[in-house]
Amino acid sequence: MRFCFPNGQLDMYSKESPEEAPAPLKPWFAIPGPVAEEYSIAFGHWASLEGKGTPEGIYALDTGCCWGWVINLPALGR
Repeated sequence: MRFCFPNGQLDMYSKESPEEAPAPLKPWFAIPGPVAEEYSIAFGHWASLEGKGTPEGIYALDTGCCWGWVINLPALGR
């Protein structure tokens, strides 16, 4: 799961980068919600993000490990 419709419904099929996603899909982390406001979120399995483009407090761990690069491990505060 990488994308959601604007109403929050999951899209289970699209695997493109955010720039190539079909309208009206948005990355799951771009859909407003209370969880991201209160907690830090770390996620993996979206290497094409290269650890970039996520809002503050949301961390993409897979920065290309499947392509011979690295796993990102940020220091998360309490």
